[in-house]
Amino acid sequence: MPVESTNGTAVVLIDLNRFKAINDTYGHAVGDQVLKHTASILMKITGESDIVARFGGDEFVIFLEEYPTDQAVDDWVDVLLDEFAANPFVGNDFVLEIEPSIGVAFYSVEASQFDELFQLADVKMYENKEKSRRTRRAAKIDLVDKQ
Repeated sequence: MPVESTNGTAVVLIDLNRFKAINDTYGHAVGDQVLKHTASILMKITGESDIVARFGGDEFVIFLEEYPTDQAVDDWVDVLLDEFAANPFVGNDFVLEIEPSIGVAFYSVEASQFDELFQLADVKMYENKEKSRRTRRAAKIDLVDKQ
């Protein structure tokens, strides 16, 4: 159900796709640097009244304020995705594209209690993550078919 108008507040959950593979391949020190890089991207695109926090592991939670419509939040998410695409993590001899899965829940429109908002954003984030996996699988199949 699309949300047309909000009271200006949304909860955004972000999970980094394939973060475990980064830790396993490059080590936890690089993983920690990727998390710091992610935090800097998030801080760059959030407003002064927004709150950004690392929730645990490779998950971040953001409280967006003063976004009057779902379109304003969708536009913010597009900016976020563009920032991740334009700012890969650069290691000593490698570059890592960071791909987030994102879930958004709107305060008072979709839920009014934090635990409800968080759960809804979490469900949407994992739906986004699964969609991303299916897209990557389809792309791999397409590459095999073209060879």
